[in-house]
Amino acid sequence: MSAGALTLPRLAVVYNIGSAGPTQIGPAAEGLCEVVFVVDTDVDIVRTRMAEIAAAGNVCDVTGLDLDEQADALKRWQLDAITTFSDSEVLRTAELAQMLGLRFLSPDTARWIRDKTAQRQRLRESGVEDMMSVPVRSAEEVAEAIGLVGLPAVLKPRQGTAGRNTFRLHTQDDVTQAVTGTDLSSGYTVETMLRGEPSVAGPQWGDYVSVESSVIDGVVQHLLVCGKTPLTYPFRETGQFFPATLDAEAQTEVLDLTTRALHALEVTHGSTHTEIKLTADGPRIIEVNGRLGGHLYWMFSDGQTGWDVARATLQTALGLPPDPMPDTSEVTYLLRAQPPVDAVSLVGLPGIDAVRGLPGVRRVDVRGQPGKDVGWRNGTSTQVALVYGTVPDHAALLPVIEAFHAELAASYRYV
Repeated sequence: MSAGALTLPRLAVVYNIGSAGPTQIGPAAEGLCEVVFVVDTDVDIVRTRMAEIAAAGNVCDVTGLDLDEQADALKRWQLDAITTFSDSEVLRTAELAQMLGLRFLSPDTARWIRDKTAQRQRLRESGVEDMMSVPVRSAEEVAEAIGLVGLPAVLKPRQGTAGRNTFRLHTQDDVTQAVTGTDLSSGYTVETMLRGEPSVAGPQWGDYVSVESSVIDGVVQHLLVCGKTPLTYPFRETGQFFPATLDAEAQTEVLDLTTRALHALEVTHGSTHTEIKLTADGPRIIEVNGRLGGHLYWMFSDGQTGWDVARATLQTALGLPPDPMPDTSEVTYLLRAQPPVDAVSLVGLPGIDAVRGLPGVRRVDVRGQPGKDVGWRNGTSTQVALVYGTVPDHAALLPVIEAFHAELAASYRYV
């Protein structure tokens, strides 16, 4: 750096698999901050990406260190801010932030966000919502919880991600099938199943939305609301798009609920991703997450908007208002190829070349090789391809969705 040049603030990113990787975070930091990646090479994904991480910023290797030792190692970097893009690192990041005197979620808030039962309890105690969530660790406890919650219900891991091992429980037979072969000892929760109202977003679309928010010193700024395509069994995501198809009143209700939830969880500083069910009785919280949503980087930063979700996260961590989403009259989309519920593995992707030629497609990300296990218990991670694109309007997106799934329908092996 030349003499007299401005010294950039130094920001730690506690790294693990998440909503942005080093090849997105590094460029997003240019001219904004100096990134220090906090890495634990005992984690497989971190170890395999070390070359990318080192090329994208500085590295603070904390492998084998306890939390106090990690904080001591980070003190030497004289940090100005800290954040993470990973669900699994939210609590550790919060604890390190507290030890280093940096702004982020408090450890209590991080625990509420990471633990679905604790989050429901906090929202209920704060008067935001009254949904019951009962922690369970055995088949017997599941049966007792069903007696309290009633059917239909949802059984899911308390600290799960991507809908893995998440079950719809409509009947007692569903309950029996769910607990058979499922190790509940790690901690699950049973809660009421929210019933969506298709007319809110429109019958062609999913009955839920997600809200991306930036919170700086307690001030909430909502960045965008993404609409969704319908879930496939049991709760696997099939796509999202911006802008959502909500009318002004519905969107205001969604944003108001999100703000109240963030305040109830005492989110004072950080980026959040909130999923909201659209019901006949108004919007309801599905869950609040302590990072921006996954795959948004590729939806926007290489598309027509040029908006960088990774940079927005870094700006928030530094206490700077994120760059606003540019106005656009077009619809930006992400579609996920999710196998049918009775598929067991991937044969191949014979229709992928045709998918590349669909209207507005900008990027195709193949996530599955022949033989990939696509059992639905793996949740949204069963996706075998992601497609990003832009079309003129919502009506133009519908035939793209239909063609996308039709082209890949012959890709799976069944029992």
